[in-house]
Amino acid sequence: MIPSTEYNQYQPDRGEKLKIAALLCVILSVAGVLFYKSLIPAAAVVFLYKPALAYYGRMMSARRRERLRTQFRDFLSVIAAFFATGRHMEESLICAEKELSAVYGPDEPMMREIRHMIYRITEARGNDIAVLRDFEKRSRLEEVSDFVQVYAACRDTGGDMINALNKSARMIGEKIAIKKEIAVMVSQKKFEGRIITCMPFVIIVFLRFISPEYLESLYSTWLGRLLMTVSLAAAAAAYYLIERITDIEV
Repeated sequence: MIPSTEYNQYQPDRGEKLKIAALLCVILSVAGVLFYKSLIPAAAVVFLYKPALAYYGRMMSARRRERLRTQFRDFLSVIAAFFATGRHMEESLICAEKELSAVYGPDEPMMREIRHMIYRITEARGNDIAVLRDFEKRSRLEEVSDFVQVYAACRDTGGDMINALNKSARMIGEKIAIKKEIAVMVSQKKFEGRIITCMPFVIIVFLRFISPEYLESLYSTWLGRLLMTVSLAAAAAAYYLIERITDIEV
């Protein structure tokens, strides 16, 4: 049996956790050296590791849902084509797996979901609508929810399943295209924002090479360290705000 996946959750493996911890140590060490001339700030990894791990999990979960959304569009088109030939859901799923296996690898989200649905319908004798609703609940995708509602309504009322599925596939394709266009426009602003966030680090490195005595008071006095702390906090807050502002849901 193919295990089900909760798409709003992501569990990093041991290797990913080690990479996150190492990267966090490097970032904190660099920040400590630049802003305080000390490696002591690297000890903050103890407190920041869990938030960093949670942030990584959310980021990877969002990427996995985006892959699933794109693959689901292709799945819906294939399913509609097989329904047009008179096949029911079970047969369409089996044919869709063969058709999409030429495009996607076996570990891709949609391929795993297709195999999971085939098992539950054919082997476990599950109801097809119940299986689809389980997929809807775990995917947290509006497109999947729309498809399940359309399928359930057409099956219960005898509606035009083929036309409804084709319309759903077209609408999902248009939504993905719009999302990609917005992502292209936002990516430039996001890149510019990240450059601005890195400017305090660049300026400090530049001044330490050109005129180190100019910064000496910032490292040797409490007021200077306070100003450095405020600058570091402002850079972190700017990065967070830029990421939130440019995170647009379509």
